Amino acid sequence: MLAKVSKISTTVMLGTMMLAGAAGNAMAAENKTVLTMVAQQETAWVKNFNPFLQAGLLHTTRHFIYEPLVIFNDMQGGKPVYRLATNYAFSDDLKSVTFDLRDGVKWSDGEAFDADDIIFSFNLVKANKALDERSIWTQIKSVEKLAPNKVKFDLPEVNTNVVNDLVLVPIVPEHQWKSVKDPVAFTNDKPVGTGPFTEVDNFSAQLYTQCRNPHYWDNANLAIDCIRMPQMATNDQVLAAVMKGDIDWFGSFVPDIERLYVGNDPKNNKYWFPASRPRTRAITKPSTTSTSAAPSPWRWTASPWWISRATATPPSTSTRQVWAKPLTPGTTRKWTRSTASTTSSIWKGPRPC
Repeated sequence: MLAKVSKISTTVMLGTMMLAGAAGNAMAAENKTVLTMVAQQETAWVKNFNPFLQAGLLHTTRHFIYEPLVIFNDMQGGKPVYRLATNYAFSDDLKSVTFDLRDGVKWSDGEAFDADDIIFSFNLVKANKALDERSIWTQIKSVEKLAPNKVKFDLPEVNTNVVNDLVLVPIVPEHQWKSVKDPVAFTNDKPVGTGPFTEVDNFSAQLYTQCRNPHYWDNANLAIDCIRMPQMATNDQVLAAVMKGDIDWFGSFVPDIERLYVGNDPKNNKYWFPASRPRTRAITKPSTTSTSAAPSPWRWTASPWWISRATATPPSTSTRQVWAKPLTPGTTRKWTRSTASTTSSIWKGPRPC
């Protein structure tokens, strides 16, 4: 059902001020149900489906073509939504984490997906540091195949938050990528993935369309056949298309939304705002030497964390020190802020960014 698609795309694509549109407005063309979406504003589309690259990343690459092991749903308190994996578990000493992989998954070219693809993808990132946006190899020691549908990650230290970063490393097919000479420069114009919409039917600087993966393991729960992505550069362009009914689903700013959008077609035009929550700020370890060591089992964060704070404006970044206590993903997390000049206070947030 479309709700399943919504769940995926909300996590990946539309973390914006608003999500608007309705499935009922999707158009049918060539016996296919097509959903027209605007999830990012660009001056032109560039055909690059390399899931490892942040620069120029098309929002329909990750998750839609390259499905992750798990999605932690921020809108439901970090609830795990299992995709390529069906479960994960930490060892008793918390020094390793094992993922059970879903049986029967195939790549879009019909090849079987298994643990070898996981091993290959993580080793690819290890060999090409430009692809390692999560610095994942500072958080794991090794990755091991336990069975065709089971992989284990060994950790250098206790860090139960590591799963949040592990699942953000794209999983690519070994049988295709092993022959790529330069994975950093590879544009991947004919992607092979495990996600729901892998088939690039057409692509131009102004419009592209991705259609169903014929081998997708969850095809029975998809209510649309294709996603259509028109290029739009400004919010005004988006609003003009919305008013004409040319867009089914979008994330953008709409002034006086009840009058201008809903009032234009009350039956079909709907919108949704995320639940209200405190402002978020990125907190990093200061570049200067810390005034004290983090007490066990707390540790310094290796990268920025998105956090929410319920009190007043925090001190400047240069005076902050952040400790992150390892907790099981999906549970409430808290951060303690300590500085040389102020007393400790509690920071809290859903998960690392």
